Order: sequence, then C-alpha cells, then structure tokens
Amino acid sequence: FTLQEGYSEYFGSALAVMLRTVGVPARLAVGYTTGDQVGEQNLYSVTDSHSHAWVEVYFPAFGWIPFEPTPGEFLPGSYQPEPDRQEIFGAGLVDIGSLDEGCLDEIDDCFGIEDPLPIFGSAPASIEGSSIIRLWPWLLGVVAGLAVVGGVARLFWVKVMEPPSDPRAAFQRMTTLAALAAAGPSEFQTPYQFGHRLRQVLPAQETPVSIIVAAYVRSRYGNSRPTASERRLLAVAWQRLRLPMLWAAIRRRAR
Repeated sequence: FTLQEGYSEYFGSALAVMLRTVGVPARLAVGYTTGDQVGEQNLYSVTDSHSHAWVEVYFPAFGWIPFEPTPGEFLPGSYQPEPDRQEIFGAGLVDIGSLDEGCLDEIDDCFGIEDPLPIFGSAPASIEGSSIIRLWPWLLGVVAGLAVVGGVARLFWVKVMEPPSDPRAAFQRMTTLAALAAAGPSEFQTPYQFGHRLRQVLPAQETPVSIIVAAYVRSRYGNSRPTASERRLLAVAWQRLRLPMLWAAIRRRAR
C-alpha cells in the first residue's frame, strides 16, 4: 500500500502501446545499465537489478530513436569499440618507407594533391540553411507526435488510471483493464465471481481486488455510501492494483 512507483517495463510498455494506438511505430527495448564498480578495479558487477526497459520510436530518415519514459531514469549507455584504422582508411594508408627522398621537398606532388580544401569554413552557409529547412517538417512532426502522445496518455490516465473515490467508478476501471487482459467479466458472472477470477489471474493482488469488489457490492446492492476512511482505502487499493493490471493487459495484447 505504500509503494508509489512502478518498474521500467510498466512505463516503457505503456508508452509503446499508446504510441502504436495513434499510429506511431514504436517498440520496447530491454537491456542493462553499467552496473556497480567492484572496488577500484576496472570491473563492474551487473545483476538482474540493473535490467532496464525503454522505448524506441521510428522516424523516417532517422531510424529508431530511444526515449526514456521512466521518471528519474536515464538510458543505459553503450560502448562502441574503436574500429581498426586499417579498416577505416584501407588503401589510403601509404608506406612512407617506399617514398623517394626527393618527395620530402615537394610532398604535395608525391601524393598528387593539387588544391587542398580550406581548413575553415568547410560547409557553405547555403548548404547548412537548406539542411535546416529540410529538417523543419520532421521536427514539427516530432513535436506534434509527442503532443498527441501526451494528450492520449493524459486522457487515459484520467479516465482509467487515476484513483477514484466512488466504488462504482473503481469497479468500472477494474473491469476495463480486466477486459483488456482477457480476464472478464462475463455477462453471467456476479461481482464476487469476477473478483475470484481476477484473483486467479493476479494472485499477488488478492487484497486490493477484494476491497474494490466488496465496496462495489455495498454501494450498488446495499445503497451504502462509503465513509471517508473507506474512500481512502479504495484509492490506495486501486493505486496498488492499477499498474499490475495494466501490465497484464499489455502482455496479453503483445502475444
């Protein structure tokens, strides 16, 4: 009841699903952070606790761009080994020992260099300006896409994920996520039967499911109004239940 956070898989998979909902190509990537350094050695200990998930969004002409949806986290860095210089320059490498000593006075003639390029001002201003102009539509598209994603995420959070104070609203939100996870409810099920089915799908969330179902039954069939303490308990139960249910729905849809 006191845990007010979720795992990176929750945030990453939720963002990926919301992006795909609005037609933006997205995928969930999983990796590891650099780990903890072992003493003063150049060694790092990487365990399961260092696993991390983030989102990659595809932009034409740019490829897959990583995004970090988890609050307070940063994308894991990657190490790219320096390629062999022989592979970079290939035939451009010249054996100095094979050059004639007379070439040292006129070195440009030896290598066939006629008009070397200027060191400074390598790119004309017109070329740089045209490149920026060509990028503007993509930049505007990125901003518009992020705005749409933010709006969808905000609407989804308010309508489904935000803790309610009314038992019927809490039960409705629970049934919405349960339907996405293929866990009911069926038309013939009573609220208690639905709660029993949901506890089988999420055995670790037995207590919050029971709290929401019991509050809903008292409100609908007993015409009982919840007290202030019952409303607080209902909100805490939904805060505990919402992310595991969302994760179950995402895993179901990803199959």
